[in-house]
Amino acid sequence: MRQKDIYFMPLGGAQSVGRSCYYLRLGQSNILLDCGLQRINGATCSPDFRSLLTSQFMESMQQLDHVYISHAHTDHVGYLPQLMQMAPQASVYMTLQTKQLAEYRLIANSSQQGAAEASRLLSSVAPVNYLQKIKQRDYTVTFFPAGHIPGAMMTLFEYAGRKILYTGDYSLQSAFGLDGCWLPDDLEVDVLLMCALHAKQPYSVREKNTLPQRISEVMSNLRYGQSVYLQAFDPGRVLELLMALNREMEQSGQVFPIYLEPKAMDAVHIMESLQLPVLRQNNYSSFYDGAAHPHVVIGSKRKEQVGWRYRLFDNAYTLHEDYGEMLDFIRRLNPRQAYLVHCAEGCYGYTVEQELMRDAQCRTQVVFPEEGDIYTI
Repeated sequence: MRQKDIYFMPLGGAQSVGRSCYYLRLGQSNILLDCGLQRINGATCSPDFRSLLTSQFMESMQQLDHVYISHAHTDHVGYLPQLMQMAPQASVYMTLQTKQLAEYRLIANSSQQGAAEASRLLSSVAPVNYLQKIKQRDYTVTFFPAGHIPGAMMTLFEYAGRKILYTGDYSLQSAFGLDGCWLPDDLEVDVLLMCALHAKQPYSVREKNTLPQRISEVMSNLRYGQSVYLQAFDPGRVLELLMALNREMEQSGQVFPIYLEPKAMDAVHIMESLQLPVLRQNNYSSFYDGAAHPHVVIGSKRKEQVGWRYRLFDNAYTLHEDYGEMLDFIRRLNPRQAYLVHCAEGCYGYTVEQELMRDAQCRTQVVFPEEGDIYTI
C-alpha cells in the first residue's frame, strides 16, 4: 500500500438497499461509514465483514478505529450494537438526535435484554454537532446537516490534501422543519461517496410519493374540512408523520387535532422517555367517535376498517432525492470521482453515469462499486 492512497470497500448496501456499511482507509486509520441491517422475509442480513478481515487492511475488528453513523434509519444503524461489541475500542460518532432516534429504533426492534444492552452501548457515544471539526491522527473530519431526517449528517474527511464527502441519505428539501442538506458554497470535493437510491431510475420524480408531498396533501384536505387517516404500520413512520405534521402546522399557523391510536402512541412514549420531545398541544393520546371534524388520525387500521368520512393515505412514501436532483447535486460539487452506493435496481440500463458523460462541464468519473471489492480512490 502506498502511504497516501485512499481505499474504499462496500461491506453491504452497495448496489442494493439495506445493511449499508462502507469501509474507508485513510493513512493508518480504519473507518466504517454506517453499520445497518436488513430484514428479508423474517431473516436478518448484516454487513459482511469477511472480505474486510481477509484483506490487507485488517485481521481483527479490534483494529477498527472510528465509526461514523449518518442517520438513524435501521438500514444504516441497525447493526451498530453488535459492531460495538465486536470492536469496543472503536470511537463512534453521530449527532445527538441520531443517537436518540437510534436508541428508539434499537429498543423497538429488540428483546428486553437486547434493548438494555443497546442502551448501555449507546450511552458511551459522545454526540457531535454540525460544523464541528475533529482532528484525528491521520485526517480531519467535519459534519454537515444532511436534511434527510432529524439528526442526519454528511461527513467530510480531509486527508493528504484531498476532500472525501460521505453523504449518507440526504434531502435537498425536508418535511421536518429543516432546511435540507447544507454544504459551503465554496466546498471543493475530490471524492464523493454518495447514497444514490435513484441513480439507476431516470423515471424517479420527486413530486410523486414523497413525504413533503404527503404532508401538503394532508393539509389541503384538512383546509377543505376533510378528516384524514394516515396508515403507519412501522413505529418509525409514526414519528416521521407526526413530527412532519406538527412542524407544518406550526409554520403555517393552521393547527388541527391529531389523534394517535394506541400502537402509534407507544412509539411516541418511547421517544419522550429518551428526552426527544415529540408531542404538541394539538396531539392526543386516544381517539373518540365524537371528535369534531376535520382532524388527523395516525394508526394501523386496514383500508376496510377506516370510516367513510376519512381520506385514507397509506405509508408508501420516500424521503430520498429523485434522479434529476441527484444529477444536480453531483454537478454542483463536480468531484473528480463519485462512488454511488445504496442504489435501488434500475431499468432500461440507463443511469446517471450515461447522463454525466454527455455533460462537457462535468469532470466526474462515476463508479458503481460492488460489495467486497477494494477501490483505490
